[in-house]
Amino acid sequence: MLTFLFTPNDPSSYHSHFAGLKQSLPCDLHLVNMKMLQNNIKQEASNTAALFLHRLGYDCMFKQKCSDKKISFEEVFDPLTIHDLKSTSLSLNYEKEKMKPSSRIHVPPMEINAYTMTLS
Repeated sequence: MLTFLFTPNDPSSYHSHFAGLKQSLPCDLHLVNMKMLQNNIKQEASNTAALFLHRLGYDCMFKQKCSDKKISFEEVFDPLTIHDLKSTSLSLNYEKEKMKPSSRIHVPPMEINAYTMTLS
């Protein structure tokens, strides 16, 4: 995947290659979307991203094939650092709770969770 990433304070600092993940997610957890949110006041990119994660529903046969690996948000993203993490509604309009970047990723089976995070 080729994604262009830049620092909001220095738009000339484009990177032509960006891996995004330090390690893979558990096999039943999928990254649905991760997008940078726009600053509505200045109409420019911000350093806040929306993250949508989906956990598959499974039966006991699938559970045996998929490890119960527990990972935190800060362990996953590379080279980005998470400064502010919030669990939100799927529309991103309502904040559910503030979380620490060291929080474990927990998405119940057959659900999609949304998060906003400030990155650097």
